[in-house]
Amino acid sequence: SSKELFCPDPECENPVLRYCRGEKKRAYFAHLHNSNCDYAQFDRLPSLIRELRYKLFDIFKKKGYDVKIEQKILDHHYTHLLLKDGNKSLAIDIGRKSTTMRQITDIQNAYTQKCIESKWIVIDEIKPIVQEDQLYFLKRYELNYSSSGDLFVIDEACQQVAQYKLDETSYPEQGRSALNGRYGEVFCLIGTIEDLCLEQGQLTLPNFSKSFDIWVSDKKRMAEQRAAEESAEELNRQK
Repeated sequence: SSKELFCPDPECENPVLRYCRGEKKRAYFAHLHNSNCDYAQFDRLPSLIRELRYKLFDIFKKKGYDVKIEQKILDHHYTHLLLKDGNKSLAIDIGRKSTTMRQITDIQNAYTQKCIESKWIVIDEIKPIVQEDQLYFLKRYELNYSSSGDLFVIDEACQQVAQYKLDETSYPEQGRSALNGRYGEVFCLIGTIEDLCLEQGQLTLPNFSKSFDIWVSDKKRMAEQRAAEESAEELNRQK
């Protein structure tokens, strides 16, 4: 084509692109001249992250959400997806085990300064049972410090999603033994990525909050029952 192609980054110093295609690499675009471009850095992320963000974009678009892809709402950073639900906006970034603590904290601090609600989605193996102290930083961050207090993991096939939430309830010491083997410290609900939706401006799986509350209530009831039984057994021994 005789038409010039331009980089989507409005701050790119050398925005003219060239179309490249060879025998070994797939077709791609590259800057005509070397350029310190934020979008060029962003586009070097693993192809699986690119695949997932476009797949999620299509899913949210079909559900009628106001969703935009690859938005530069922070300095030197492209947000993977920006979802709007009424007056609320949610910035979604996709990370992996290799996402560093520095990257996470810098991005989160930038969102906080702009009063933007944000959420990380992690690409990794889905495990129904996890221990908080055995997770890497990005996962622990989402469980402990995200505004919604939950963690989303999508498998590498980009088909299944797990939503996790840490149970911070205090249980009677005598009743904790009853929970071992049946209840863990982290609740998990598994669905497909097509199930993802927004509720009150937060990303979620349908009925997650209700399922979590029932799970915690059952745990508390079992722990209290066991604690009462142990107290009764101790009284009988003392008689």
